[in-house]
Amino acid sequence: MNMHSFLVPRVFLPIMRKMDFHDTTYWVRYADHLEKSQWDSREELDARLCLKLGRMLRHAYANVPFYRKQFDSHGINPDDIRTLEDMNHLPVTARSDIVAHYPEQMLAAGVPGKLRVPGFTSGSTGSPMYFYNDRQELMIKNAVHNFVRGWLGTGMWDTEITIGVSSYFYKEKALKKAFLRAVFGQHSINVSGMDCTLDDFLRIIRTLPGHRRYSIRTYPSYLALYSSEMIERGIGPDRKPDVIVAGAEALSDHRASLIEQAFARRPLRHYGCKELGYIALTCPDNPENMHILGEQLIVRVVDERGKQVKPGHRGRVLVTNLYNRVMPFINYEIGDNAVAGSPCTCGRGFHTIRSIEGRIGEVLRLPGGGTVSEAAVNPIVRTLHLPNGVLRELQLVQTAEDEVCIMAVPSKTFTEEHRDRMLVHFSRMLRGMKTRIETVDGIRVSPSGKRPLIVPLEKMNAANDND
Repeated sequence: MNMHSFLVPRVFLPIMRKMDFHDTTYWVRYADHLEKSQWDSREELDARLCLKLGRMLRHAYANVPFYRKQFDSHGINPDDIRTLEDMNHLPVTARSDIVAHYPEQMLAAGVPGKLRVPGFTSGSTGSPMYFYNDRQELMIKNAVHNFVRGWLGTGMWDTEITIGVSSYFYKEKALKKAFLRAVFGQHSINVSGMDCTLDDFLRIIRTLPGHRRYSIRTYPSYLALYSSEMIERGIGPDRKPDVIVAGAEALSDHRASLIEQAFARRPLRHYGCKELGYIALTCPDNPENMHILGEQLIVRVVDERGKQVKPGHRGRVLVTNLYNRVMPFINYEIGDNAVAGSPCTCGRGFHTIRSIEGRIGEVLRLPGGGTVSEAAVNPIVRTLHLPNGVLRELQLVQTAEDEVCIMAVPSKTFTEEHRDRMLVHFSRMLRGMKTRIETVDGIRVSPSGKRPLIVPLEKMNAANDND
């Protein structure tokens, strides 16, 4: 046991629970609430969800022009929605609705501007979506993150290695980072999956303090590549991680098996998105289920009419955020399919889903041995696709081992200057590959309903064989 693992739960957190500074201590109290309420009955949980839902619907109807028009056009009064089953009558909010009406029609009137925290989705479908978080809601997300640590058996004083893209890593202020390290013992290591070789990654693990537990949070595509190379070379980490959590992309069974074989640890599935944060995580006692995390979201799996499907049936995922008063997400179609779950045998009251059918993140292999994932491409997508941007959609198609065609759906403002700028960005990223741009009217949708940002050569060849 190190110093922080002793002091934080026994000294620092008890002090914070007694403090009454909302902005700094609320997340501790809400995490405590989740620790207890996870064992409440489904009926008790649903009663609280319905109270929060009613408040959010009344707020949205009174203050958000888009939802007021939506409700009126469907003849819905917020007070008519009293149960979760009544949500079958709510209109679905599509991603395209938010894009078309952002920001004027989507932002709530009467909410202080200081609570607005701008955000944007990753652009993994070829075009990012812009939105606002509620600053108070972010504390709820922070509480859920710390609650999840308890499920995983890790503490905030344990080492957390995150494999992603450098442009996404949250850059904390030096003073705050030093405070968190000194008081809570936080030790986070960010690894750029695009630039870090397997040998470099194993060296990072080798240098970790022996007395610290460590976990890995990762894009499945990156860790699967490391795992495949480890298996081929017959090598492994000096010590296995205590936990592996894979998210941001759907985790295929094949990639999960590769990771488990290489690291001797089965990865847990994390389901979430930029605009909503944590949504679900593998049950710590029953890996067949994923629990909806906390009481800040209502997640429904519905049929083509927007009606809740029965447990075991497949449908579209709709999510309602109960805490974002700045820009509510109500009956929001996230763009994934899932199988509705039934009450879990673990005894927790949290709702469940199974078999998320999201986007499987693809990777391009460069001739020189490097890789480019969708996460690496996203910053360029965001640069070119501002709210009044020059691109509507984008897709990278590998047509040969050393060639990539960039399929671009331009807006009316797209010019040759933008084309040249794109070539500079992508040629620098796709080292050693011939790069060309082809403007098209639209990009074909995959069977899952999404437009993959990257189509690697093997997928391109398979598609050609099937045509």
